[in-house]
Amino acid sequence: MSPAWKKAVHWIESNGGHIHASLRYDDEERQVFLGLTSSGTPPIEKDTVLMTIPDVCLVSLHSVERDDSSPFGMSLFRVIHFLETMSRQSGESPPIKSPSDPSVGYRVGKTLYNNSQDVILALYLSHLKEISGGNSGNGECHFFGPYLATLPADSKFLPRQWPEESLSRRLFGTSLYRRAIEEREGVRREYELVKKSWLSSNLGTEGNFPRFELYDGMLGCLTSRAFASLGFDGVDAMIPLLDLLNHARGHGCNGGENMVRYERYEKNGSEASSVPMVKRQKIPGGGVQVRTSKPVSEGSALNMTYGAKSNATLLGRYGFCIDDNIEPDGSCNDVLEFEVKPGEPRVKLQRGPKSYCYGPLIEALEMCTTSRQERGHESSDVEDESDGLDAFLNGCEEDGFGDSDGESDEQDCFYAGTMESDDLAVVKSTDSGVEREIAALQILESKLLEAKSILSKNPLSGICDKEGAMSDEDWYCSILVRSELHTLTFYSGLCKAVLRRMRKEEFRSIGDIDSRHIENTADVFLAIRHGSM
Repeated sequence: MSPAWKKAVHWIESNGGHIHASLRYDDEERQVFLGLTSSGTPPIEKDTVLMTIPDVCLVSLHSVERDDSSPFGMSLFRVIHFLETMSRQSGESPPIKSPSDPSVGYRVGKTLYNNSQDVILALYLSHLKEISGGNSGNGECHFFGPYLATLPADSKFLPRQWPEESLSRRLFGTSLYRRAIEEREGVRREYELVKKSWLSSNLGTEGNFPRFELYDGMLGCLTSRAFASLGFDGVDAMIPLLDLLNHARGHGCNGGENMVRYERYEKNGSEASSVPMVKRQKIPGGGVQVRTSKPVSEGSALNMTYGAKSNATLLGRYGFCIDDNIEPDGSCNDVLEFEVKPGEPRVKLQRGPKSYCYGPLIEALEMCTTSRQERGHESSDVEDESDGLDAFLNGCEEDGFGDSDGESDEQDCFYAGTMESDDLAVVKSTDSGVEREIAALQILESKLLEAKSILSKNPLSGICDKEGAMSDEDWYCSILVRSELHTLTFYSGLCKAVLRRMRKEEFRSIGDIDSRHIENTADVFLAIRHGSM
């Protein structure tokens, strides 16, 4: 059994929690297992409690607030509040979590890049590491020391933390490359901003402020491990030991069924009766409980799903990819952020049934015909066609396609917002309108093929199997590159299929699942936008 796991279990149980005796963590495989073997042992029943983690062991803003051992945590609240106040006074919005990736902020300039909660927690945990010996320390002198010891020793597991040479080689031509550069610059900028404000407020000397390397690494741990709204009062929290469970999704997720489920429990059985934990109180209280969601055999590796996330999100936020990121309905969770026009918002391309790819196709085509300002005045050039909309929606229902899980994040469910009546408006099929759309399709196809040609030059593009000496990072990036090449091929094929129909050319379907999705979407395109052709 892992020494760090053993110490963390003792720490949790000493503070009123519970860890199932059969759970163990394998350091080499970086995996939580239930027992040692499955031979001759009956499975553990559904709803068996595997973990009970009390609030006092959760790392959240409440942890910072109630830490009397150092004034550093409370000083962070004052500094961040000051920065947010200055941002509002200067007309900027406070930092928020990006809807496309909760780990990434939108803000530039005077505000923070990440949301303030993450910045405070990352600096607080960095401080604990700093006073315990920096990268080599695990904070054992502090209450949260047993938890800090379970965090990865290698803090540079995210693309934004890689050396420039490795980043450009691995992610050349991908949509994640630009985002990784933005994250790197944003994290450095916000660190320097907070540090400057902290020092100018006479809260301490430069030697008392955590080094950037510690902050950068701890922020990576935080954004890859924190659970949304599971702390007391609905704050985000890091949950010891539960965060060691790996992600499984799509075909690799045992038929799509989670092995465990987790939820908050409250002190007296209801949220209304729960009260904040007294400092270092060691009696049963609120917290998070983890149960089996189905019978689990002894010896099984325990996994959970982080949601229907794209490989770009998984690599950028968690540091890994999965090779078969496909849902049972045939849709791919991967999302390619495609730049149609410089300076314009990127279009999120996802391959799959027509309900997934029709909206992004229309969005990209509009960028190929008009400027953003012109698109704001195009409503007078289109008319709503309820018959076409009904046919589209009915066709989607007949396909039986849809999200099989309520855990999708906003980036990976963007297509849920693409079926509004405005998006499905029917363009009047004048000759000029048809010619304009044919031209737009040709432009878009050309842009897709150009992007594919560039991405094909990535040195990892031709790798389909992990070689013995290949690093995990190279393998994960090869998965991402192949997926984005697949998506570019899919949408260029979709453009070609629509063009054939608009030109009334003969075509023959290959019959594979991608071809079926392409042909169905092309048929819908003509029915909705050119019903009179």
